[in-house]
This record gives sequence, C-alpha cells and structure tokens, in this order.
Amino acid sequence: MLEETEASLTLRSGWLFTPKKEVRQEFRAENLEILLDKVKECLRANPPCRLTVLLNHSFFLERTLFLPFQKKRLIALVLPEELESRLPAPLSEYLYGFIVPGEPHLPITVILLPVKTWHLLKETFQDFRWKVRPGDLILNRHPAVRGKKTALLLVKRRNQARIILFQKGRFVTGRSFLFTDENYEQRLSEESRFFLRSNRLPEDLEPVEVYPDERLALSSVFQSQPFSFRTQSVTSFWARHSTVYASFLGSLAILGILSFLSYHAKKTASLSYQKVNDELRRQESFFPAGDSSLQRLLSDRTIQTMLRSDLSPLATFKTFTESLPADVPLSLDYLSVDREKITINGTLNAPSQVDRLLKSLLSSVRFKEPVLGELNLETGTVKFPLTMKIQPAEKEF
Repeated sequence: MLEETEASLTLRSGWLFTPKKEVRQEFRAENLEILLDKVKECLRANPPCRLTVLLNHSFFLERTLFLPFQKKRLIALVLPEELESRLPAPLSEYLYGFIVPGEPHLPITVILLPVKTWHLLKETFQDFRWKVRPGDLILNRHPAVRGKKTALLLVKRRNQARIILFQKGRFVTGRSFLFTDENYEQRLSEESRFFLRSNRLPEDLEPVEVYPDERLALSSVFQSQPFSFRTQSVTSFWARHSTVYASFLGSLAILGILSFLSYHAKKTASLSYQKVNDELRRQESFFPAGDSSLQRLLSDRTIQTMLRSDLSPLATFKTFTESLPADVPLSLDYLSVDREKITINGTLNAPSQVDRLLKSLLSSVRFKEPVLGELNLETGTVKFPLTMKIQPAEKEF
C-alpha cells in the first residue's frame, strides 16, 4: 500500500428514483480518521438516501496474477491460495475483488481493502445505504476512455501518481509510484516504459493526464464498471469449496505426475536410443528389413523432437543463468520451467536493473514474448513476476 500525505474520499449521494440529482463531494484530510469526522458532519446536515464511497488508490493493496484461464469461477477458486503468499498479512484481514482483463496476455488484477478500513467506513455510514468502490473504476466514463480500444490515464496527486490502463471502456490494471518534485519526470518515464512493455502496448502510447477533481464532473457512478468485494475468509472458503478444490488439486497432482513420467520417459528413451544407435554402428545387420524399420522409427521427426536435449528444463535453466548480467544481483523467490515457458518471481535493488535484466535475457534467442508483472517497491527492493516463452534452439537432424 502506498502512503500519501493526505487521504481523500469522494461521496456520491442520491435519492432512490432520481439518480440524476446526485450530489458529489470530495473530502481530504491528513488521515482517514479526521477525514471520516468531516464526512459525518456533512451527513448529519444533509442525510442522503444512498451513498457510493469512492476511495483513492492509496487505501488499497493491488496485486496482479497471471493464470492460465480467465473464467471467473476458476479464478475465485484458486485466488485465496495464490494470494496468501503475496500479502503482508493473512487474507482474512482483507476484503478483495478481482478484475478479469479479457486478454490472455494481461494479468488478473486483485484489489484488496483492509478489514480495519472497512470497519471504520461501516461505522461512519451504518445509517445509510452505501457501497464502496475504488475511485479508478469511475474513470471508465472519462472522455479519453469512451470509444477507445486502448486508453491510458495518468492521475497525479501530491506525491503519488498512477498510470491506469483501460480497454474497450473497462479498467484493466494500473501501476502506482511515489515521486518528489525533483525526480517526477524520471520516475514517470521509467514507470511508463515498464507499464507499456509488461502489457505489450506500443511504447509511444502517451497517457492522458487526469486531475482527481475531474471525477466529480463525470457521469453517474451507477453507470461505472461493476465491482464487488468478497468478505469470505480462507477458512470459510475451504469449508464451502473443499470438494471442488480438492478435485482441482488432485488434477494438478496428476498433471504433475504425468509431466514427471513424461520427462523420465524422455530421458530413458534418450539413453536407449543412444545405446541402440551405438550397437547398430558396431554390428552388421542380420535382419535388414527390421533394421530399416527401426531406423525409420528413430529418424521420425516427432520422435527426435521428443529426444532433443535443447528442450530440457535443465538446459533452459542453464541458458537462463548464462544470460543473466553479471552486475545485476537477481534473487529468485520462485522459478518454474517447462517446455513452453519460464516463470520467475524475482527481487532486485532498483527498477533500472529490471530493464537491464530484460534486455539481457531477450538478447538470447531462447527467450521471447516477455510478460512483466507489476513492480512492488514496498520493501526498498523491487519485486516482480516475469514470464517468457521458450524458443527451442535451431538444430539439424
């Protein structure tokens, strides 16, 4: 969660059958408690029928995940387990919701609101019909977004800026960063470059700057992108979905066993092929027809592709380590290698080192189509997920 020097909250209040008579107000204060005191005074004087509370991004945690599917039911099934290792506190201390981008190369964005913040809001608005929304979602009504296939917005506050991606009028994901007056241009350039590259967008795409107060002038909040927070804990989730989730984990386990057996069979077949080939070279052929059949089998391109050592995960990992820059101190928190892709969760000391790492890896012919996830700068280091497809080395048979 990024810290700002002030908290801001936007209220949209209206009456049940007259949404066009909405009243929009924005409140700012040094912290959330003072902010809510101001809101209470306003609500006593002008009690509304219903409220939508728009919170700026600094109230939330945001995580991006790459999953091999985009069906909401499957995502909801595996999300608690995926989030547990990526949060500074247990998942039970957050409400969360997720946004599916609609494009397979884009990440799923998870937005989390601390339960403590939720309780403060609930205490303030308990006498009203109310709901809370991330303020970013209302920006889908901005003129720079409507009618555009792809749009970038830049929301700048006192010491924090946020780049937001919309596709076909829907919020997809965002990247936030802190800055000072002296380094704003440099930080904006770095963050924009990472954001565009990781989402496979043209690097000449320029974000449209949006001032926070512009949200008050946009059309009805009730027309904004749908979003809801989940309040279920990990325990209740397991209680409700244990059978389905166990089946899912069982399927994954079977898939893992099959992958291991496939890899083991490949190694065994490779050794057998070498022995047979050596033996055929040493001996005369007493059964020419059988020998010819065996040779045809072993020369089949599909069989040879299965036996290729350059598709081995170990060979890919060796190429990966050889491609690392000597002056980039990469620490791996997670590594997965198969025949199609390599996935890592890494830690570096500075955003510029991530850029150098990408350039070095892509200089190898083995890696292509990098997908860089959101950079996490919360701990003084740079944590990031990275996925790349594997290009087998050209080899004559």
